[in-house]
Amino acid sequence: MTTSTTQSGKTLYTVQVGDTLSSIAQRFYGNKERWHDIYEANRSVIGNDPNRLRAGIQIALPGSNIRTYTVQSGDTLSSIAQQFYGVSRRWDPIYEANRSLIGNDPNQLRPRILLIIPPPDFRAYTTQMGDTLSAIAQRFYNDPSRWNLIYETNRGIIGVDPNRLQTGLNLVIPNLV
Repeated sequence: MTTSTTQSGKTLYTVQVGDTLSSIAQRFYGNKERWHDIYEANRSVIGNDPNRLRAGIQIALPGSNIRTYTVQSGDTLSSIAQQFYGVSRRWDPIYEANRSLIGNDPNQLRPRILLIIPPPDFRAYTTQMGDTLSAIAQRFYNDPSRWNLIYETNRGIIGVDPNRLQTGLNLVIPNLV
């Protein structure tokens, strides 16, 4: 079921049974606290009580960073994550944002469903010749002592020795909250 459409630059969403403003904000923005923004943009449709959301009403989602993708035959969450995030192994935010449409098995994508692509909570970086984790931490965090955060996030592809960084690794650099 397609639950969001774009019309004249606005993303519209049809409220589903069980939706809350917080769950909608988490799905579309990756941040449940953005429910206030949705409520303020739709107060006339929702009414005075933001906790009384009615299934079937259509609400506008403010902001231009909402991305959607229609699943094509042969797509996987990994291939979609690679396309949007540059890192195939970070498919989990896409799955979590669309679990109600996909179901319990993330490997069972059906063509033609419209997925929400939440903003990533990380940046992707491909290691270059001469890189060190400290230098990468300095580049992204202005703090070389944060190298361990990058290492722990990417231990599976870096390996057991954080001082032996190979060229061409696709690292996930977590955003600091």
